[in-house]
Amino acid sequence: MNLENIKIGITYKNYKSLCEILNEPIKTGKSKQLQLEDWNRYFNYNKNGNKFVITEIFDTPKSKVDNRSNNGGNNTSIISDYMRNWIEIALESDGQIDGSASKIIRDMNLVIDDFSNAYYNFDDCFTDCTSIEKQFFLDYCDTVMNSYKQRLKRIISNLVEYGDFMYKEYYKVSFVKEGKNGEFFATDDIEDLETIDKIDKIKNQLEVSYGVSDNSKKWKLYCDRKKSKQFYDDFIQQVRKLLKRDEITNCYKSMYLFSFDYHADVDENFDNQKFWNAQKKLADDKIQTVFNKTNRIYNPMEYGKYIKVPKYKLEDISQDMIEDCKEMVVISNQLN
Repeated sequence: MNLENIKIGITYKNYKSLCEILNEPIKTGKSKQLQLEDWNRYFNYNKNGNKFVITEIFDTPKSKVDNRSNNGGNNTSIISDYMRNWIEIALESDGQIDGSASKIIRDMNLVIDDFSNAYYNFDDCFTDCTSIEKQFFLDYCDTVMNSYKQRLKRIISNLVEYGDFMYKEYYKVSFVKEGKNGEFFATDDIEDLETIDKIDKIKNQLEVSYGVSDNSKKWKLYCDRKKSKQFYDDFIQQVRKLLKRDEITNCYKSMYLFSFDYHADVDENFDNQKFWNAQKKLADDKIQTVFNKTNRIYNPMEYGKYIKVPKYKLEDISQDMIEDCKEMVVISNQLN
C-alpha cells in the first residue's frame, strides 16, 4: 500500500481511483469490505456517496483484528454469514432486494413457509391449545423474528457502509379494493420523503406516549402483546388520518437495496452443517428466552413497590407446544 500518494482533506472521487492511488487491488463483495476495514488500520476516511475524504493518516498501522466467527471476533455467527451470502447471491442474480424485513427473512428460508399463517391464524392451525400456550407461541415467533431482523439490519448497514449501493426504506400500506370478482387486498408504496418523515414522526411520538423514550427500550413495548396491539391500532388510525384514507388496514416499512453489475463474493467453504446446528441452537435458545420473560405486578406487602414474576411456568406449556414452536425455525436441509 502506497500511503505517500494520499493527503489529509483531499477528496478522491470513488473506490477504484483510490485503489489506483494506493496501489491496491480492486475487489468486490466481502473481499472489498474486508479491504476497506483493513484500510482503517492505516488511515481514517469519511464517505460522501461514492467519494472518499481522508481525515487522518497513522504513522504506525493499528493492530490487525481477526474477525472470523470461530476466532472470537466481531462476526455475529454463522447464521449472519448465511444471511450475508444469501444477500450477495440475490444481488448478483437480480441486482436488488426489495420487501419487508419479515418477507426477506422468509425468502431466506430461515423460518418455515407457513410461519406467517401460523402466527396470524393460530386458532386455525393449532387445536387443543390453552390461551397461555397461544401467548407463548406468539411470543416465541416475535422473539425469533426480531433476532433475525436485528441481524439483517446490521448486515445491510455494513454492506452500505463499505460498498457502492443504493439503499432506502419506504412504507407500504395495505387496503381492501373493489374488483370485478369482489374485494381483494392491494398495496401502495409510500416513497415521498416528506410523507415518510411524517409517518416516522407519528410512530416515534406514539412510542414515547407508550413509555418508549429511546430505541433501547422498544422491547418494553413489543414484548407485551396486548400493549403492542393497541399501539399498532393507534398507529394505523393516525396513518389513516395523515393520508386521508380510511380503507388502510396495514402500514409497514420495506427495504430496497440495489447495486449495478454486482459480483458476489460468496464463501465457497461455507459449513452448512455448522449452520444447521446454529439454527437448532437458536430455536432452543429462544424457547428459554420466552421462559425468562417476566410480568411486573404490584407488591401487596410493600406500598408503591412492584415485583417481577415469571410470565410462563414450565408446567403450563406442553412439550407438544414447545416442539411446535421449534418447528417454526428451519433447522435442517429439508428445503433441498
